Amino acid sequence: MDVVIAARSQRTRARHARERAVMLCDEARSLRGVSERVTKAILSELEASPTFDAGGTRGRQPFGLRLVRLRVCVGFARRQLGCWLARVGVDGVAARDISLAFTEACANAVEHPVDPTRQVFEVFGSITSNDVAIRVRDYGSWSRRTANEEHGRGLALIRSLMDGVDVERGTSGTAVRMWKVRRDGQPSPSTSTRT
Repeated sequence: MDVVIAARSQRTRARHARERAVMLCDEARSLRGVSERVTKAILSELEASPTFDAGGTRGRQPFGLRLVRLRVCVGFARRQLGCWLARVGVDGVAARDISLAFTEACANAVEHPVDPTRQVFEVFGSITSNDVAIRVRDYGSWSRRTANEEHGRGLALIRSLMDGVDVERGTSGTAVRMWKVRRDGQPSPSTSTRT
C-alpha cells in the first residue's frame, strides 16, 4: 500500500512539474513577443531619427552596430547595411550578395549561440579599393551541429555568395568574417579601413 501511495505521489509531483514547465515556457514566449514588439518600435523610431547613422553619411566611415539578439534586429541590421553599401558605392549583384550573406550571418548570431555571455550581436563593415569586408560577432559558442553545418545551410549559403569566409571561434564568442572582392566598374573608396 505504501508503494502505491508513493508511486501516486511521484506521478502527481511529476504532473505538477510538467504543468509548471509548460506555464513557464508559455510565459517566456509571451515575454519574448513583448520584447520583439518593443524592440521593433524602438528600431522604427531610431531609423526615423535624422541623427541616426550606422555607417557614416560623411565620407566612407566603417559600418557598425551592436544589437540585442532578437529576430527583429536582423531586418534592421540588413536595412542599415543596405544604406551603407549604397553610400560607399556598392550596388547591383554585389550589394545583393553581400546583403543576403550578411542577413544569414546575423540570423545565425541571433539563433545559434550556446551559453552566450552577452545577449547582443555586433556587425562591422569596411571597404577598401580591393574589397568589402563584413564581420558578424556573437558572444556564445556554436554547437558542433551548427559549426558543422548539419543544422542548416547558412554557412554554405554565405560561402557561395562571398569570395571568402572565415569562422572564428573563441572563448569570448563566434565571429563570421566575410569579404567580397570589388569588381571593375565600382568606384574606389576615398579611405581604406578594414575589419
